[in-house]
Amino acid sequence: MIPARFEQQAALRGDKRAIASGSWQPGYAELNAAANHLAHALLARGGARGDRVTLLMRHDGPLIAAVLAVWKAGRILVVLNPSDPPARLRQVLADADSALFVSDAQNMDLAKQIAAVPSQIVCFDDHFSSEPSPNPENTGAPDAAVCLAYTSGSTGLPKGVIGTHRTFLHHVVRCSLGMEVRADDRIALFSSLGGGHGLGTMGCALLNGAAICPHPLTKEGTDSLADWITRCAITILVVSASVFRRLMKTLAEDFRFPKVRVVRIGSEAISADDFALFRRHFRDDSFLLHTYSTSESGNVAQMRFDHGDRIAPGRLPAGHAAEGMEVLLCDDQGREVTQGEIGDIIVQSRFLSPGYWRNATLTDKHFSTPGNDSAFRRYRTGDMGRITDDGLLDFVGRKNDRVKIQGHSVELAEIKAALLQQPDVGGAAVFTQTDARSEDQIVACIIPRATRVADSSAVRHALRRTLPAHMIPAVIAIFDDFPLTPTGKPDHQEMMARLENHPAAEVVAPRTEMEARIEKIWSRSLNVSSSGVYDNFFETGGDSLRAVDLMLGLATELGWDPPMELLLHHPSIAQMAEAIEAGFAGSARKPWFRWWRATLLAFRRTGSRVPLVFIPGGYTSENELLVCAGLLPHLDADRPVFGVRLNLHALRVLRPGSLRAIARRIARRVLQQNFSSTPVLIGECLSSALALEVAQVLSRKLKSPPLLLLLDPWQPQRQSPDGKVHPPAITRYYQLSLDYEPRAYVGKVHIVCSEDSQRLQPCLDWWSARLHTDCQGHIVPGNHDSYIRQHRKILAGTINAICREE
Repeated sequence: MIPARFEQQAALRGDKRAIASGSWQPGYAELNAAANHLAHALLARGGARGDRVTLLMRHDGPLIAAVLAVWKAGRILVVLNPSDPPARLRQVLADADSALFVSDAQNMDLAKQIAAVPSQIVCFDDHFSSEPSPNPENTGAPDAAVCLAYTSGSTGLPKGVIGTHRTFLHHVVRCSLGMEVRADDRIALFSSLGGGHGLGTMGCALLNGAAICPHPLTKEGTDSLADWITRCAITILVVSASVFRRLMKTLAEDFRFPKVRVVRIGSEAISADDFALFRRHFRDDSFLLHTYSTSESGNVAQMRFDHGDRIAPGRLPAGHAAEGMEVLLCDDQGREVTQGEIGDIIVQSRFLSPGYWRNATLTDKHFSTPGNDSAFRRYRTGDMGRITDDGLLDFVGRKNDRVKIQGHSVELAEIKAALLQQPDVGGAAVFTQTDARSEDQIVACIIPRATRVADSSAVRHALRRTLPAHMIPAVIAIFDDFPLTPTGKPDHQEMMARLENHPAAEVVAPRTEMEARIEKIWSRSLNVSSSGVYDNFFETGGDSLRAVDLMLGLATELGWDPPMELLLHHPSIAQMAEAIEAGFAGSARKPWFRWWRATLLAFRRTGSRVPLVFIPGGYTSENELLVCAGLLPHLDADRPVFGVRLNLHALRVLRPGSLRAIARRIARRVLQQNFSSTPVLIGECLSSALALEVAQVLSRKLKSPPLLLLLDPWQPQRQSPDGKVHPPAITRYYQLSLDYEPRAYVGKVHIVCSEDSQRLQPCLDWWSARLHTDCQGHIVPGNHDSYIRQHRKILAGTINAICREE
């Protein structure tokens, strides 16, 4: 039994350090006492052996004590990650049907938010004590369940993999033998204790008398990870392949870890290039252990690589089957394939998971009993592999839609199900592709629902409410329809070809000091030479770990700790810079008010043709300017393009006195550019009135009046355009536009309206009558939302044609 094994170590080692990093670093006796106190508190709450107890705590020493306490109380462990969306945490809670919920003070508010019965919550801090306490009596059976490890599920809901005393202990034995764990080792713990990988790492330390060193990698990032490993004198480094590669990129060419003697890489396949990095940065007597494992089987195969080994280029084999494990490779009919042929990987053992929690159908699909011995079972992994000439298992890839992303098992079907739940999404296809860093990333292609407009940023934001960070697609592409294979299935290869051939957005360089400061940190986090200010962080290789690196870099650069929400809500450099300058984020003291200002930002400075000045709709903020950035790849390449931005969304900003005052300030910014020809002014939606006023000012300053383009212009009415409550300056701007009465204009005016809105003729009549000129009309596909987002190529073509004719 697990508790008995740990209690033996606690009795034997007493004062020896058990947890060697974090806020609490007890010896074995103290850790055992703290676990006993909580275990007795759980038992005092009543219930029965086998009840589920859920833990929601930070990745630190107290969590380890709580895990041991649950096992000592004879309960089944369920560990939640506080960083996961509340909706997903509720899904796991509902499926596990927990009797008790343990949290720490730091996560108590979240626990109360998601718990079905708040009275079931137990605060760890209220029962923490290092005073001696007797070990609870534990008479459980070896095949009794001890944990539920929740992983991604193909049905759209996470599924719980059952672990028992027998399966857990044998997994720890296999891993310990492979890593050659000693009592003087210090083992790094990065993985969540919500899965078998993290729990197994903890067991390898505490059941062998070694020290476990938890580190919140998802909060601290990889930039300072090498310093932490050195400072904590880590001797065994257990990492996923993706974390290993990112760690290697932070190291100087001649850096070597002084204490690490074992590097264990699991969860993902590695290559000869990874082995070369290991050989360069770890001492000569260390070794690399490559493993193949699943949540359902634990460690299946492993292979040791020493510095002197000669490695062929390409993927490294997973090695021989571990003790107690047998690997079969079979075809679709269940017949074993010959050596060298690719087949389904099937694991045969007495130490497999009993199956999936309360899901007999899924259990029967993946598990079977080949003979009369019910303890000797088979698990169909869904992975593909082959046996090399040396008798080694070579992992080839997934057969179904289950993949490994950042060391996590991910069911692509769950992501697809989450996409299809969005009201704007009518169809979805999800697959993986290799990015520029040779890492797998998730790609989602979606078709908007009829009459709806799908925006990739909005869809990504919606997914964050239900999916953990590692399951959010790196790329979300919007298609009019899906290409199909001859059998009528979505053609992923053709989709990838369309993505590659899609015109890339033009890179817009930093235009302000704040954008330049952010861009340096941004590019370093993404490991690229430069970034455009309108590049979306999550669509250009950003993920949860790189996001942590970015926020830590910003904290150093700005002198305060920005919240992660800053990146989630402002995922481009331009948006983030605007938010920081507007006072949306930061702990620095702010003035009581700010002057409103108009900024002219360059999308493209060079070009010999007449320049465009775009005044976006809404309240002319950075979000609206993103629309103009989407038009850039389709606008004439030899034409300078600028955009106007107002800072009206700052909470404390003096309100503009009149629309003409705003127009005069914008006109001054335009005149400062000293354009060689009169620019074309483009006003979209509500900003049509502002664009006209700017044109009026410039017509008096320049030799000829500007050509004016009004895109789906909004006719002044006596109500806010969206009905929302806005900061005072925005409300003032809206009212100024509502009250505006156009004056006669001497220049040419073109009006472009969306087809579905059926507003072209009313707009022509309204504006022509007030401007005392014949406005020219044009129609483009889509409605007021989609014409400038989904039909941007046609819209840009119309703008190009108008400008060339004039």
